Amino acid sequence: DLYAEFAPSKLLPFLQQSSHYNLQAALKTCERANLVRETVFILSRMGSQRAALRLVLGKLGDMEHALRFVRDQGDPDLTSELLAHALQSPALASDLLHHLAGHDDVLQPSQVLRQLPAGMAVPNLRDRISRIMADCLQQRDLAASCARIVDQEANELSAKLFRARRGSVCPVLPGSTCDSPRHGTMGDAASRPRGISPGSNATSNGSPPSGA
Repeated sequence: DLYAEFAPSKLLPFLQQSSHYNLQAALKTCERANLVRETVFILSRMGSQRAALRLVLGKLGDMEHALRFVRDQGDPDLTSELLAHALQSPALASDLLHHLAGHDDVLQPSQVLRQLPAGMAVPNLRDRISRIMADCLQQRDLAASCARIVDQEANELSAKLFRARRGSVCPVLPGSTCDSPRHGTMGDAASRPRGISPGSNATSNGSPPSGA
């Protein structure tokens, strides 16, 4: 009551940050003081999202706030109710199309355009559609740029990995052989008789070289 009477601008932050108050009593206080945004918040906390949305659209007349509210709630029924409300008049439909940029995760512009009543003269419809198309093109270009960057980085990492594997040297352990040119080939080691070191002039029958 004190916030509502003496510091109404601080009431909404208090309601958002605290849970130590009676929702029903807070609702009555906000309704009595005609604090619409605070009433909307309390109604949403009480689970009355539809009543809260009607307040945003009816008393506040704030379409952008309504879009944010519907997105935060994640309820398809609220999306349908928002669209139905916006299609009641040309001015509301125009307002919805104007604010759809950046909120296409709530409503696709095509959904609104397809459901416009036949013959409805929507104010500034050409400007609204032009803005929507420009926003779509910008998003497409951004997505294409991101894809190119990802492909380039993937190719660079792949080439780096290939070079690292190609230039690696097989470690030589006691009693092991390796294909690395630095340590001879496995074929050479396999064809050499046991006990004969590289460079030895011993004959194949194991007798010492002549002249010894």
